[in-house]
Amino acid sequence: MAPSGQNLFRSELLGTSSPGILTPTGALPSKPVYLTPSPVENTPQNNECKMVELRGAKVASFTVDGCELICLPQAFDLFLKHLVGGLHTVYTKLKRLEITPVVCNVEQVRILRGLGAIQPGVNRCKLISRKDFETLYNDCTNASGLILPQIKLSPNANTGMSFLSLIQTLRNNEERPQWVFVRGSA
Repeated sequence: MAPSGQNLFRSELLGTSSPGILTPTGALPSKPVYLTPSPVENTPQNNECKMVELRGAKVASFTVDGCELICLPQAFDLFLKHLVGGLHTVYTKLKRLEITPVVCNVEQVRILRGLGAIQPGVNRCKLISRKDFETLYNDCTNASGLILPQIKLSPNANTGMSFLSLIQTLRNNEERPQWVFVRGSA
C-alpha cells in the first residue's frame, strides 16, 4: 500500500509530446514514432487504374501527382515471393532502403480487388514507383545470393563433385578457391 499523500501514478510528471503519447515531463520520445502516411487523396484522377507492363507481366497502376505507382502486393506475388520469406520481409527491406510506399485510398483498394490484383478480403494496399520497385527487386535478388566457390555444386556438373565432397575438399585444401557471388540456386 502506498504511503498516504502519495499516488502510485503521478500524472503531474507526465507531459504530452504528441497526441496520445505521454512522456516524462513532456520530453520528446527517445525513439521516433512510426506514423503511417495518409492515404492517397480520393479523386477521380488518382483512382484511374491502368494495367501496365512490368518485367513482362501486367500489373495494376495509378498515377498520383504525375507519378506512376504500381500495386506492391501484386508485384510481390508476381516477382518477389519466390525470393523472400513474405510481404512482411518486403516491408522490412523497404524501411532499410528508406523507400516509403504510398497508402491506397478506399476506392483504389476496391478497384484493385475487382481486378484481382489483391485478395478479396484485403482492405488496405500500398503502391510503389517503378524506380523504387527496381531498387527493391535488385535488393531481393542480390540478398538471395550466396558466396560460393567457383565450382558447380550439382553431382551432375563437369567436376562430378557433390556438395559434401566440395566441403571436404575445402577443409583439406591449403589453397582456397576463388570466391564469386552466385545468384539463386546453383
